[in-house]
Amino acid sequence: RMPFSENQCPLTLMQIFAHVGIALATAISAWFNALLLGWLLHRRGHFQPDARLTRAVSRGALAAAVMGAGLYWAAAALEDLFRAGLAVELGALALLIGAGMAVYFALVQILGAADLRQVAQQLRRR
Repeated sequence: RMPFSENQCPLTLMQIFAHVGIALATAISAWFNALLLGWLLHRRGHFQPDARLTRAVSRGALAAAVMGAGLYWAAAALEDLFRAGLAVELGALALLIGAGMAVYFALVQILGAADLRQVAQQLRRR
């Protein structure tokens, strides 16, 4: 006997998290794909991460985790606004997006994960 019902497969996150499960499953599969490709390239000798890359990735992950925690807290604080009608909901969502971007970019700069001037310079070259 299976530990789950016939219409609820444990591998389909949509059954558990509804529409959020689709985004979560996409993100998990993208990360798995990137890690697998990185591992294969490293194994074949085509990719050797240096200390600078390792430091930047770990600091970027820390910035993303802090931003995520902040957005979780901010979304809970703005919960009433997400029930106040479409215009107010869109404003609250725009506020969350803007705050998340500002926090992430500030943390990336403060932690030294990336120099935003160099990123802007790279974008201008293309």
